[in-house]
Amino acid sequence: MTKFNLEFSEKKIHELAAQYDVTYDEPMRKMQSVIRERGWVTLPDLKRIRKWLKLRFWANTQKTAVPQQVVGVTAFALATCDEHEKWQALVNLKGVGTRAASALLHWFSQGNYPIVSEPSLWSCGVDIGEMPDGDVAFWIAYTKFCREKAERNGVSMRVLDRALSQHHYNVKAK
Repeated sequence: MTKFNLEFSEKKIHELAAQYDVTYDEPMRKMQSVIRERGWVTLPDLKRIRKWLKLRFWANTQKTAVPQQVVGVTAFALATCDEHEKWQALVNLKGVGTRAASALLHWFSQGNYPIVSEPSLWSCGVDIGEMPDGDVAFWIAYTKFCREKAERNGVSMRVLDRALSQHHYNVKAK
């Protein structure tokens, strides 16, 4: 099992998060209330999520879910309380994968979910190569780790995610 270890002092969470360029999040913030109220994500929404993550959305339609699948699966995932089922439904949906599934839950679920990304994992002492794509046990352990850090430090998951991303940027940009 992967061990997570914050690569910076918890005291720096607010400082790091404050350095993050919040304008980058604007596309997701604009979609947030609409999707939460509606209760599902459409195929165009999914494309915007992947664009925000800077993931290529496959042009090959055989690799991309059909619009009805996206609506049905995301409605289920956003409604269910079962963490395993929620995760499995999303990562098994064509065109989603680990990063997009975690971003979808982070922004649009009423739950408290981290984004699984190379910067955030690196800032938690994990090489992205150590994470099997779609692995539910890894995702649940990572979610638990991040929830504990956020709760202990009195910050939202968005603030913690910003700090994790910014720490990676600060160290890697030097």
